[in-house]
Amino acid sequence: MLTSFISSVVYDILASGNPNIETVIHPRKASIFFLYKSDPVFQIVEGCNAISVCIIFVSFIIAFSKFNVKSIRFSLIGIIAILVMNIFRIITLGALYINNFAFVNIIHDTLFPASIYGFTVLLWLIWIQIESNATKYA
Repeated sequence: MLTSFISSVVYDILASGNPNIETVIHPRKASIFFLYKSDPVFQIVEGCNAISVCIIFVSFIIAFSKFNVKSIRFSLIGIIAILVMNIFRIITLGALYINNFAFVNIIHDTLFPASIYGFTVLLWLIWIQIESNATKYA
């Protein structure tokens, strides 16, 4: 379900600049193919929806803080931020695949995982700062 939502957002943005883009839902797998001039260019699968990153993020918040409204609020904000970043990641990758960028596989396999996990670590560091300030002044 989340993959379908992400795919529709990615399609809306990519197709707004290029009318030759279309999507096809895979008949047996939970994935969506993106076609450019009727040729398959890339697909979005269940692993692309960043749910695993969100679970890791929230697990850290739960493990290292008190369960209160502030931690729930930060978890929700963090999940939304991770999902928005992931959508931008997929849009960028889609544009690179459509334009046959030479290093797209390297970027897909190294740079973008590092960026989304790095962003998650940054959110954790912000959370640690928030929690340490709350403890210091309590």
